[in-house]
Amino acid sequence: LASSAVDYPIEYGRRYHAFRPGSYVLPNDEVLGSQTTKPDGNVAILTLRQEEMDRLDLTHALTVRAIGNRLFLAPIEKEKVHKILDVGTGTGISWFTDATRAPPNVKFEIDYVESPWLGDRKYDYVFVRYLAACIADWPKLMKSVYDNLAPGGWVEFQDSSIEYYSDDGTLTDDHAMRKWNKTLIGALESMGREPSPGPKLEGWVREAGFQRVQHSWYKIPLGPWPRDPFHKDLGYLNLQQFKGGLEGFTMRVFRGVLEYSKEEAQVWLAQVRNELGNIHSFHSQFDLYGIPLLSRSRVEADIIYRHVVYGQKPADEVT
Repeated sequence: LASSAVDYPIEYGRRYHAFRPGSYVLPNDEVLGSQTTKPDGNVAILTLRQEEMDRLDLTHALTVRAIGNRLFLAPIEKEKVHKILDVGTGTGISWFTDATRAPPNVKFEIDYVESPWLGDRKYDYVFVRYLAACIADWPKLMKSVYDNLAPGGWVEFQDSSIEYYSDDGTLTDDHAMRKWNKTLIGALESMGREPSPGPKLEGWVREAGFQRVQHSWYKIPLGPWPRDPFHKDLGYLNLQQFKGGLEGFTMRVFRGVLEYSKEEAQVWLAQVRNELGNIHSFHSQFDLYGIPLLSRSRVEADIIYRHVVYGQKPADEVT
């Protein structure tokens, strides 16, 4: 990697990506130790407390659990898959055989997915996850994926709607959580980023020309308030990743875009944290791929939806 790609800037007390700075609004920090010599000559170890990498790994575990302890849903045939592209791989946890090593045939690259895709490589499977608030032109991305898939190849998108809601009225417009959520969504839209691509994935995939398109969506509770053990477990995991990410979700957008002061942003965060135990919210996970594995029946309260969508490039298309 070029040194410029890892010369990470520190802003608002967090570490951010250096490649195409500003295009990704979340931090990329982890627990880092650094040495410094104090005036008395002793060496002090300073630790950067934020753990965004751990939060991403926790979100990975949450999604795998939500869709049935599977990494993907597309019905790919193992013997026909030779080249895979994982777009937005995050920490790369899906590819590591242990804590430190990836298989020798795995290659990590840093590039900007909205730029023209170079080379003539054709992939048998393209996996795209968690690009909410990252992409300006989703139809363009769909075309790039389509053009770089081998005939008969599959694409799978796993993404969300970041708008929180409740079924039981415990999250209202008077809550700081709702105000924070709406403010965040509005700011991301003003930046030209789509904050909630999940519900739109199926339309984009079909418009790009994919066939055998399937769409699953999942209600993800925020907090362990559901009665049934499965959703209680999901809610607990989601609450932990939300708490760990709340500051990261907020700072660059509220301070850098909306120009809130540090103190104003911290007030928002404190108010949201204070409400987390008293509201039943959800969000949604969308997997553009298959028949829903979870019931669409209403579950009491604070929710976010996640979606999974997949489709296949026609096998008879000449490339």
